[in-house]
Parts: sequence; structure tokens; C-alpha cells
Amino acid sequence: MVKTCRDVRGCELIIAATPNERLNSWQNIGRELAEVNPRWSLMLERANSAAWISGQALQDACAGPLNDRLLLIGDAMKTDNRKVIAASFALRYAWSAAAVIAPLLIYRRVPNVSLQYCYFKFSEQNLFQRLAVKPSSLAGSREYLTLNSDSMACLREQLINQASPLVDALQQWSGFSKKALWGQISSTWASLFITICDEIPQTLDPKHCLDMFFDAAQLPMTMKPEIYPVTHQQTTRLYQRRSSCCLYYKISEKRLFCSSCPLLDKASRLLRNQMSLQQLADTA
Repeated sequence: MVKTCRDVRGCELIIAATPNERLNSWQNIGRELAEVNPRWSLMLERANSAAWISGQALQDACAGPLNDRLLLIGDAMKTDNRKVIAASFALRYAWSAAAVIAPLLIYRRVPNVSLQYCYFKFSEQNLFQRLAVKPSSLAGSREYLTLNSDSMACLREQLINQASPLVDALQQWSGFSKKALWGQISSTWASLFITICDEIPQTLDPKHCLDMFFDAAQLPMTMKPEIYPVTHQQTTRLYQRRSSCCLYYKISEKRLFCSSCPLLDKASRLLRNQMSLQQLADTA
């Protein structure tokens, strides 16, 4: 049984009649998304292993599991430049948002992913793998009738509230500015919107979704990347120019720049985008 009500903003929601119905629906969503892409799936159970970091541990970069991860990333990158390490972890962490964005784009649902409810799994190479939440957190999830500015506002609130303590911790540990860190995270969020919209059977305009999502005045939203289309041989894809640099070029021997780096001139960036499209066409 399903009923409707309105949240504090007056937005119409769909609310499951019982907690068990809501939990069962999230379990079904998790299984379906795991078949498409495991990183899109929100897990309700997790193994007890060192690969998982609790959300609460992400609030302290000076000690504990997060500090251990940061030092491992530095060792792997052969650098002690804390700004570069912090930017790298921010990018890796932000991929976890797929498990929050996909349920809204596909099922019109937004889970409660406050850090106290979350666990993050990283690989031995410190790449993000899975996001898990405590089942009790789903009592605070939202189920929307439509994909619109109100549902995007709820998604935005969840993602910003979750990431803010991590950004504070990384800024304190590294000295990298909050604006620069949010630029890394917002860039990954934009990439996830584009990827998910491209891969799901529903017809969604990723640019329209991004416009709704970033339509706010909070600092993370002001650091949104520039999104633009590139066409090559009748194929068009969205690419981006980040609002802040990850500083990787500072530690690379050949001063390598990401294809979305804001330090690249427009012509060089477009050339890389077109080469990327050509590679996609060659492998299609």
C-alpha cells in the first residue's frame, strides 16, 4: 500500500505504508542496480573487513582509517604533497554518490545517507567500490512522484550534508582550500549524472538534470564544472571543464594534465575530447 504526503518544503512524496515495505523496496532496488553496475547499488549489509571505512571515520583526516588511506595514496603516487593527496581522495570518495544519484534518476527515490549511517568500501588501490547504509537509515528516505527541482533539491541536500565533514577534514589536514576540494567532488557528481543518464533505458536529458541539480547558491554548487557537448562523426557526448585543478601535474614527470583540467586551453581540451570520441567509435 502506498500513500502520498508532502514534506516540509511542500513537495509531494510517496511514502510506503510500513517500514517493512520500505526496506523490502530498497532491497529490490539494490539487487536490480547491482546487476547494472555494482557501484550504483546501495548495500544494506556489509562484510566486517578493513576494506570498509565508517562514515564517521571520514570526519578525521589526522588519525584513524582516513589518515591511513591518505598515506597509502601518497605512497602509491610517490608524493608527500598533501594537497594532491587530498584532491585524489576527494575524487575517489565522490564516486560513492552513484548509489544515491541512480535511485533518484531511475526509481525517483532518495536515501538518507548521513555519514553516521554509511560505510564506504575501497579497493587495495584505494578506489571506491561500494556504499552501504544501516537499514534503519532508510526510514528517512524520500520517494518522489516526479523528477523535478524539488527531488533534485533533496538529492543535493543529502550529498552536500554527507560530504561537508569530509571536506572540512581534508582541508584541515592538507591546507587545500574547500573551494578546490568541492570542485573535485562536484566534477565527479556531474560525471555520474552523465554516465547514468547515458546507460539507463529511460530517456533523460543529462544537461537538464545537471541544471536542476546545480541550481543553488551553496559553495559546492558554485563549483560546478562547465558542461558542454562535443560532436564527432554524428556522435555527441557531454564533456566538462572542472572548476578547480587536482594538481596532479605538479607531481607527474611530464606535467600531465587531465582532459577536464581548467588549466588546459580550450583548443587542447576539445582536441582531447574529440580523440576520446574517436576511440569510442573505434571500439563500438
